[in-house]
Amino acid sequence: MAGWLSRATDAFRKPAAPPPEPFSVRCDCGGTVEGIRVSAAQKPGCPDCGTPVFVLPANVYPVPVKPIKRETPPPLPKRESSPTSQNTNPSSKSRTPSKETQPTKPPPLPQIAPEGILDETPTRIVTPFRMIVTLIGTIAILTGWGLWHRQRIETAKASVQAASEAGMAALKDGNFAMAARELSRARDAVDLLGRTDAESHSIRRHCREAVAGYELSGSSLFELLAAYATDVSTGKLKGSRSLSQSRDSWLLIDAIVANPDDVNHPCRLDIPLAFDGLRFRVEVDSALIRKSAKREQSSGVARVIFAAQMTEIRPGTGHDAESVLVLNGKTAFLWTSFETYAALGYTEDQADEIETTRKLLEGQLEQTTPPEQKGGTR
Repeated sequence: MAGWLSRATDAFRKPAAPPPEPFSVRCDCGGTVEGIRVSAAQKPGCPDCGTPVFVLPANVYPVPVKPIKRETPPPLPKRESSPTSQNTNPSSKSRTPSKETQPTKPPPLPQIAPEGILDETPTRIVTPFRMIVTLIGTIAILTGWGLWHRQRIETAKASVQAASEAGMAALKDGNFAMAARELSRARDAVDLLGRTDAESHSIRRHCREAVAGYELSGSSLFELLAAYATDVSTGKLKGSRSLSQSRDSWLLIDAIVANPDDVNHPCRLDIPLAFDGLRFRVEVDSALIRKSAKREQSSGVARVIFAAQMTEIRPGTGHDAESVLVLNGKTAFLWTSFETYAALGYTEDQADEIETTRKLLEGQLEQTTPPEQKGGTR
């Protein structure tokens, strides 16, 4: 504790002013500007070129004091055993070997790991924390999906009746655009609900007819083939707009199947067509059309009324060969409603022909109705 009074007194004294700090700054011309730093910045001129040189002010912070390193005392030397403690009995010396005669063990070899291999314990992929997080995430996803699916089911149940009534009303008014939109909503709803009753079958049937009627080709079959023949005769078949615009469009066909018993070839419609020296025939590869034609053939004529999308027109290869209008059999379906058939302008003029067409459509409706639903509402 010696000198504590002088240290306490020095703590309250004003520290002595630091000695002036010189500076030496090199100018761009190569000259050197020297002087003493002051509390403010300076701009002395270069002695060679006279250009002002900026000089920083003196440092206002105290100079840090280096800590005093304390020397650690050297370790105490080991005490040697007293010579009196050694056994002076010569017989004991003969029995106990001295330190010089005892064999020394070689130092253990250092264990060196192969280069590039880390001797570490592998990290566990499956941990309790990760299992808990995964379980919580799975439960949350399944719960969200269940709520979403339940909401879809409730919405479908509520929309079936309203959409089907609106679609049927539009279909009776001849508004095929609105009928296709509303009946498509009703069809999607009954498909989601998995319904197979008579009402759902009627919704799907009327939806097919409404969509086909709305997307019906703007040109009739005869107008389409006449435009194709004109393009062939004028050499404009490659860039034919009529053919490209009519592809995948719907066509409503009322024709007789010429080969209902030929299961090895597509159904060939008995429609003799010729335009500008070109002869055409219409084909559709559909088991449904062939079955309906065979059914009608047993009672007279193999007449069928159906709708299908147009696929292509294959030109004939020979001089007298026929060009083939190919209909997509996968999209073909039997027409069943006389009201929609008449709304599209396909009715006959004679009363007996109208009655024949009505009976044909009723027969096709009976053919497409599932056996468990026959006798129900049409």
